[in-house]
Amino acid sequence: MSGDLDIIKSGLIDRIEGVCERLLPDGKPEGGLWVAWNPVELDQKPGRLPALKVRIRGGDLGAWRCYRSGAKGDVLRLVEYV
Repeated sequence: MSGDLDIIKSGLIDRIEGVCERLLPDGKPEGGLWVAWNPVELDQKPGRLPALKVRIRGGDLGAWRCYRSGAKGDVLRLVEYV
């Protein structure tokens, strides 16, 4: 990755919690993760826990994974995915 994409990714990472609030408004911070329902998979069902998790503190900021569907990526891929 280079140039403009690096700048965009850096800007998103600098504001990662706000990005999560905007893209995944039903989520909440838990430890160093933003935990939310997957809006693409529409996985919010009784008896289930949210399975989409985004790193907001420590480690690889903006890295995410849906533990139900297996989808994952960096912050740019999260914006594209949602």
